[in-house]
Amino acid sequence: MDRDLRSPVLLGNHDKAASTDLPLVNLRDIAVAGIEFSRAKLSAEERAFLKSLPLTARNHGCQFVHASLIEPSEWDYVTSGLEADVHFGCQDAPICFSGHTHVPMVWQKSAEKMTTVRKGVGKIDLRPGFQYLINVGAVGQPRDLSPNACYVIYNEGKPSVEFRRVQYDIAKTGRKISRAKLPKFLAQRLSLGR
Repeated sequence: MDRDLRSPVLLGNHDKAASTDLPLVNLRDIAVAGIEFSRAKLSAEERAFLKSLPLTARNHGCQFVHASLIEPSEWDYVTSGLEADVHFGCQDAPICFSGHTHVPMVWQKSAEKMTTVRKGVGKIDLRPGFQYLINVGAVGQPRDLSPNACYVIYNEGKPSVEFRRVQYDIAKTGRKISRAKLPKFLAQRLSLGR
């Protein structure tokens, strides 16, 4: 739970890496720089909080996971129909929300087991009898070529999701990244939306 908002919070791959002192292997240099920066800034209490976070959650008949329900601690990406099919094999609720790829999209599996995908843009009605994996995008660093922060509103009454975008001061954020002496690309990629 978020200690202030009292809302469920899940463990993400960078949260896990930042909460420990384990060696950072198989990561890009820019990811390592960000994690090392976080490790230096986090207090022991904040690290303990991150370590205590669950990998999955359920709320209002929906499932939540950072990456995929296959093996949540392995941080598998869902970027293809095959990967979505494998994920759906572990999903038992009609709707699952994720975010690991940072790319807003909706995977849909029909009763006939056909999986389709569409971009996460605007309002999307969710049909009964289907399963959905909804990638909510990212507030920081969406990777769909739009620099605006992305989030989703779920309407449980009339099942639908609405992808919303919010502009923020990217230049100011970039300056903060530069002042922190993090790789320049971390600031540059914000305006590129990737």
